[in-house]
Amino acid sequence: MSLSKSKLNKENILLLVISLFVLFFPELALAGQDSLSSTMDTKMVETIKQSGKIIALCSFVVGLVASIVKMNAMAFVSSVGVSLTALYGPAIITGLFSATI
Repeated sequence: MSLSKSKLNKENILLLVISLFVLFFPELALAGQDSLSSTMDTKMVETIKQSGKIIALCSFVVGLVASIVKMNAMAFVSSVGVSLTALYGPAIITGLFSATI
């Protein structure tokens, strides 16, 4: 499998280098973090966690109603997936980012 010149240009190489740099040195993204950004981060995470419960409940109800109306279980199954993501997603993301610190 050979790479064509259109795929191997300067922009793609630069994007790859930046991505690898950020992947291997994540602590550089948090350089200079002060109490203001820490407070804003905590407030934003708490807001997302609280709204996740509302999104999960609404998605579950909408999926259940759509499944009954369309007589198709896919709407209900996808609403369960959205509900689980909205409910547990913020905790997983917070855990991933706090593990790198």
